[in-house]
Amino acid sequence: MTRPLLVVALVVALAGLGVRSSAAQGTPPAQPPAQAEQAPAAPASPRAPRTASAGGSSRPVNVTVSATDGAGLGVSGVHVTVNGPVTRDGTTVSDGSFRALALKPGDYRLRFEHERFVTLERLVTVKGGQPTDVDVMLSRAPEKAQTEPPPPPPTAEPRASAPLPEAAFDVTSYLEKEYLKSGANRVKSIACSASDSVSLVQTTTSYASAAGKRQLVLVAIAGQGRVNVGTKSERIDSRSGSTVTVPENTGFEAAREGKSTLVFVLVEIGKGCE
Repeated sequence: MTRPLLVVALVVALAGLGVRSSAAQGTPPAQPPAQAEQAPAAPASPRAPRTASAGGSSRPVNVTVSATDGAGLGVSGVHVTVNGPVTRDGTTVSDGSFRALALKPGDYRLRFEHERFVTLERLVTVKGGQPTDVDVMLSRAPEKAQTEPPPPPPTAEPRASAPLPEAAFDVTSYLEKEYLKSGANRVKSIACSASDSVSLVQTTTSYASAAGKRQLVLVAIAGQGRVNVGTKSERIDSRSGSTVTVPENTGFEAAREGKSTLVFVLVEIGKGCE
């Protein structure tokens, strides 16, 4: 090999060496850009409930109640009770209306009470954002029979006893002077008051008294006899001091028995004298 060729070969070799060296020591070739590592997708959060809008289903509303009678006239003074998600109560005004304010949506029971009408209940469903009107017609309650209280029992007034005359009456002396020996009957008033009277009765046959509004008491003081009162007959005898009572509105007849004149004191309770 000639020298010039050797030199050329050497230059080529060095040149090749320099190229490889530059490739080994130089800036590394550009790499394709690395793809960004993607973060895992976050789980979807639950959707929050929507807030009710102005016309949403949970907005409180007002309920207007109207109570009328059978003629369509408003009834005032009706007590209205509203029971449900919230509670309200009030009384209807002169035109029969009542407003239950700010009722939450839901089912309500309305009760209407008035002393002159039959109590009424009504079920009402209130929807949010939708004002509700409730019209009811009340039926009149049957008239109560007015019963007057029974009159109080009459108060028994104390009866005044028949006073004796200013001068004491001596029955024995009277009978000695006025003893009935002839005729049928003799009656002598011996005491009286505004409510009672006392008489001395003599009979040789019988003595009768008609019924009246007074009670009678017979007390034998001489002789004996029998007193007929209605269908009953009772014996009266001065020796035993027996007495006979005759009820009000009942008459009697006293008949002598035996030969002696029948003499008895007759007390009339409830019949006075002037």
